[in-house]
Amino acid sequence: MEKYEPDKTIEQYIDEFTEEAPEGMGLIIENSEGGGNIDDESKEFESRLEWLEETNGGSSHNIWKNLADNETEKRKDEELVFIEVPFWYIEDNDDWNKSLGNTNDYKNYAYLKPEKSDESGNGKSWCFSKLKVNGRWKKPRNKYNLIWCPRSCVSVYRKVGEPRPIDKETIIAREALPENVNSMKADEDDYNWKRALGAAYRRSEVGNSPTDEITEKIKELPDPLQKRVNVGVDKYVKLTKAEYSNSNKEITDEELARIMESLYTACKPGSVE
Repeated sequence: MEKYEPDKTIEQYIDEFTEEAPEGMGLIIENSEGGGNIDDESKEFESRLEWLEETNGGSSHNIWKNLADNETEKRKDEELVFIEVPFWYIEDNDDWNKSLGNTNDYKNYAYLKPEKSDESGNGKSWCFSKLKVNGRWKKPRNKYNLIWCPRSCVSVYRKVGEPRPIDKETIIAREALPENVNSMKADEDDYNWKRALGAAYRRSEVGNSPTDEITEKIKELPDPLQKRVNVGVDKYVKLTKAEYSNSNKEITDEELARIMESLYTACKPGSVE
């Protein structure tokens, strides 16, 4: 009799059926009539997966996570944003020069004050009440304790919608790679950010995934019995996908957990074959 080899492991099936978690937050990069190295048009990311794929895993500044966290205490009528101000603009502007001092933090966090934007006279400015300088929050150094910048000279990253726990979770790059790929030798094409997002989802959601507990139980079985459970899950998924193919039904992580529990119970030592 020919030996049956499953197409996927249990972990891969868990990823497949739990990583499509709905996202609560989006992110928009607002640009307006840019010049120099500033873009002309705004860009919106409707999901964190889109952001991860576009930026190859996100930003070293953890923009998505920090905007979701709101990073520090909430400030009334102000919004935490991430900004990119060209270095040439900072050098030529006394207010920005004095406020930032001797630093290269022209890409960093700031508090946006919407009701004070466009008060500078030209109707096309952003207004900021605090800037993060060398890792510390500082007020602008002028008589207003506010600082303006033309919208054409700054990119402003703003969150859209209400964050979910997954939006506040750290994305671990290693979790985007298959097990057999060394992270030190990985190419950009090796990364599957859906995998890393799925892992973050299972860490962050209250109660975690329904497959978590049974997965740990299966790992305690002897290797031959683990393989038997894996084969059973593989066959079940294939049959169920074929059954659902002519309908709108899809396999859920709860359904997968139930079949894993049944197979574990049947295969664990002491069970009746």
